[in-house]
Amino acid sequence: MGHRVKGLTVKTKIQPDCGTLKTAGREDESGGRDPTPPDCQSFRQSILDAAKANDVDFVVVLPSAWDLRPVKLKDATNYATWGDPAFEKAAQQQMLDLARQLNDLKAVVLWANPAVGALEKGGDNAVAHKIAATDDNTAKRYSDTLDKVRESLPDGNFWPVDMATWMANNQPALKDGSDLTDALKTQFGEWLAKQAYFQYEGNKHLRPATK
Repeated sequence: MGHRVKGLTVKTKIQPDCGTLKTAGREDESGGRDPTPPDCQSFRQSILDAAKANDVDFVVVLPSAWDLRPVKLKDATNYATWGDPAFEKAAQQQMLDLARQLNDLKAVVLWANPAVGALEKGGDNAVAHKIAATDDNTAKRYSDTLDKVRESLPDGNFWPVDMATWMANNQPALKDGSDLTDALKTQFGEWLAKQAYFQYEGNKHLRPATK
């Protein structure tokens, strides 16, 4: 799907039931565990295919709920999540691999950290559920991993986007269980567009002429 946002042509690749981590199994909100759906096994490749087909200048990655819950990573034997050293090492490598593959396509990666929200409040349309919020510790561990990925790549190729702070300051609905409204969607979309503009204006790596 493609549309224009304030002069930028935006292509979206969204598959809500999939995350960016390569997993063999996943744990849902109730603690139930199931194999990762077959469609999600190829989701990372579909991101790369879409980036290549559209000759993109940058890719914005938002965490999925499936990136924040306990999972069994591909080739792992046990379920684990953020805070487990072995899990974090493997997850960091997976994130780094995806970023490098996108960089190889001449795309800069803008990767957002997760917001903190009250997952126990509200219904299925609550902001904390729709925007893949998590707890404070998971959010910190995920953010720390993004910083490590950035340190592993050449300057300008990878930029962590501090979605957590913006959400905390601008979306009180994350904490009270309120639904995600059209107005909140618009506000969030405009903020993301600004992050893209900031990077585009200040980063030579994002210029089409560099391709």
